[in-house]
Amino acid sequence: MSKLALILFLFLPLSAAEQRKHQASVSLTYLNSEQAGRALEQLFEGDLRVKKSGDAIILVSSDELTTLTKALSLISRIDLPHISVPTHFFQLDFTDCERVAAQLEKLLSNETAEFTLTPDPRTNRIFLIGDDNLKLKVEKFIAEAEAANANPDEVAS
Repeated sequence: MSKLALILFLFLPLSAAEQRKHQASVSLTYLNSEQAGRALEQLFEGDLRVKKSGDAIILVSSDELTTLTKALSLISRIDLPHISVPTHFFQLDFTDCERVAAQLEKLLSNETAEFTLTPDPRTNRIFLIGDDNLKLKVEKFIAEAEAANANPDEVAS
């Protein structure tokens, strides 16, 4: 049975006052539900609440299923057997995360290692799922982009 088949969508409002909220219950096979919940809340900061329910987690989103869909897709890619899935967050201060993520996708397209880059324009962060070698390349690229876009007046103060 596929991982996505284990996901149960509940598209019912949580209450009359919260009619735009949606939730999904996800049974995790390999991930620690507590750690996964914390990571998802951090990644989707403010747009996703995670509740632990045994070995499952309940994802609650207030938008038009966009955040919920992204979270479920991410879970299906990282809840894998016998594999360490390193995750990294990169905060950008002077550069647009969506533009940098697009440039990084092109730069890393020839890599043999599997990776996922997800920009979060609301917090101007990039979320990377990939090994430490990729992390170093992304860190270097972001440092160069940030240095090139930094305003010397803002850096000095």
